[in-house]
Amino acid sequence: MKLWLRCLLYLFLLLLWLAFMTFPFLALALSSREEVRLGGEERSVRIFLVRSGNDQGVGVAWQRPLTNQPGCGKTSVIYFMWRGAGQNTVYCACRNSGTVACPP
Repeated sequence: MKLWLRCLLYLFLLLLWLAFMTFPFLALALSSREEVRLGGEERSVRIFLVRSGNDQGVGVAWQRPLTNQPGCGKTSVIYFMWRGAGQNTVYCACRNSGTVACPP
């Protein structure tokens, strides 16, 4: 096996191992704060717990700015439920005018 291919494989395995090792810290942060937010005002990823009635799970929402409309952002929400059902959704909102139609 070529040396650069072996080094690339080792790097991939190291990154995979680091991602796997951060899972307990994420679970601990979620259980204590019920939400973890990464990013800034315009671009962000939010991981949150869902606990309402019979529904239990984790939701992931990520927000990004719309390129053709300044001051507007597109938010996508995905649910990973172990009890109940979550409805994934996508919506767009502007700071001044509220909810707007999302471009395709």
